[in-house]
Amino acid sequence: MTWFHALALVLLAALLPPGGTFVDDDGSPHEPAIEAIVAEGVTFGCNPPVNDRYCPRSEVSGTRLWGAIAQHYGRPERFFEHHFVANYCPLLFIESSGRNRTPDKLPADEREPLFGRCDAYLRRLVDIFEAEWVVGVGSFAEQRARHALGDRGVRVGRILHPSPANPRAHPDWSGSAKAEMKALGLCGRRVSA
Repeated sequence: MTWFHALALVLLAALLPPGGTFVDDDGSPHEPAIEAIVAEGVTFGCNPPVNDRYCPRSEVSGTRLWGAIAQHYGRPERFFEHHFVANYCPLLFIESSGRNRTPDKLPADEREPLFGRCDAYLRRLVDIFEAEWVVGVGSFAEQRARHALGDRGVRVGRILHPSPANPRAHPDWSGSAKAEMKALGLCGRRVSA
């Protein structure tokens, strides 16, 4: 797809009235972009077989992560002065049931080439940002970072993954993550807003 084709799809989607393909994005500023990716066949919805919802689940992991960052730093600008957050594999895999499938659960013949690309992506981010540290959110991210970065001189650590599927994340994920960051030497006093 050319950039012109993508722009045309976005413009076409921008002309659609609220309602579009999904019922849970009406009024969202992202609805034109969502309609564009629907037109390209990238998404079909997250609630088969009806598929009238773009993504009906709340994102607990992200809410916990960003909530802890907001609690510690106050304003986003304070966090982003010296930090950056990226997914090791910035793709989403949805099973026919609507359940999220993590990259480590993909079949090996799909997983290995994907990991090669994601490793290269991570190395590029580290180079661009001249990162001294990479902190994996969960053991999978830590293991992939260690594998991808090898002997580049970047320090790699880990904090507990905030997923609701992780029983250790339930009682006080934010407090646990902060303690792990302190143990790495990366989290000191509270930064004022």
